[in-house]
Amino acid sequence: MKPIVNQLSFCILLVFIFLIDPSLQAQEPADSTIKWQRIEQVRELMKTKARPIMVVFYKPGEDSSMLMLNTTLSRKEICTFINYRFYAIKIDGCSDSSITFFDNKTYVKQEGKSYNDLATKLLGEKPVLPSLLFYNKETAGFTFKGFQGRYQLLCMLVYFSEEIEKTTPYEFWSPAYMKAYPPAAAQKAPEMPIHWYSLNEAQALNKQNPKGIFLNWYTKWSAGSTVMLYNAFEHAKVAEYMNEHFYCVRLDAQTSDTLIWQTPYYNENKPGHFHQLALAQLQSKMKFPALLFFDKENNLVTQQQFYLGAVNFFALANYVATDSYKTIKLQDFIKT
Repeated sequence: MKPIVNQLSFCILLVFIFLIDPSLQAQEPADSTIKWQRIEQVRELMKTKARPIMVVFYKPGEDSSMLMLNTTLSRKEICTFINYRFYAIKIDGCSDSSITFFDNKTYVKQEGKSYNDLATKLLGEKPVLPSLLFYNKETAGFTFKGFQGRYQLLCMLVYFSEEIEKTTPYEFWSPAYMKAYPPAAAQKAPEMPIHWYSLNEAQALNKQNPKGIFLNWYTKWSAGSTVMLYNAFEHAKVAEYMNEHFYCVRLDAQTSDTLIWQTPYYNENKPGHFHQLALAQLQSKMKFPALLFFDKENNLVTQQQFYLGAVNFFALANYVATDSYKTIKLQDFIKT
């Protein structure tokens, strides 16, 4: 059975993110400005609630800097995304003022220099302004130089807010994301080379001819879930391997359907609107995409809740299908 695929444009994606994501359901409508924070404020906020950090370096009066601040970083949907998922800092790269950064060092603009020492330390001797620096929750840094438009920035925001940087280099993520959410173009339905079964079908087939079940929990507001559909799951070799070794099931974690896994499970429409079975299998850690592999007796073999590209997903599937999980840890298997 092939699932129904929503034809999500860029704007529809934002509707899902802001209106369906349970973490944002109680929030106000889209913000019109970014809530810029001072460095010392962010340092304190990170102690109690870790979030990715976005640092914008700009040059006052310079065309590209002003265009990015007044267009890309002034769009309501972008402002809302940043305000609820990130701590945002804006720094004048040519500032004469002293700047104390996260390393607790103070940087100044040396006499005769065009840029503050912080800009040259982080962006090089000839800084490109504007530039974006992102720090994930573990404060690892990533730099993107030059003007960034609406679509490019959203790609970056999703990359860090969904912690995709933990599994996938950005140069692999960006083209995969743009395939799923093409700029200024209608989204095409994925080819669906994987044979997706209903949960009942997969369990029945696994009794008749045991080979294991792969279960993918997703949500409409998880961009990583949709990108996996267009990337890893659409890869011909991956699909061929999955069809041969597993019965594959893809389920919306907020579905209203009754699902049977030994006993019936329901969606009680509690806060977050997550299905009972998803809550049980994911132990209430609702992070998506969620990739669960079960053996021939429906016992959980491995559970990963990260976006994976085609190569990494194939390695994970191979780890299970070859029974390597019985003799070697996943981290050691990946190294080989």
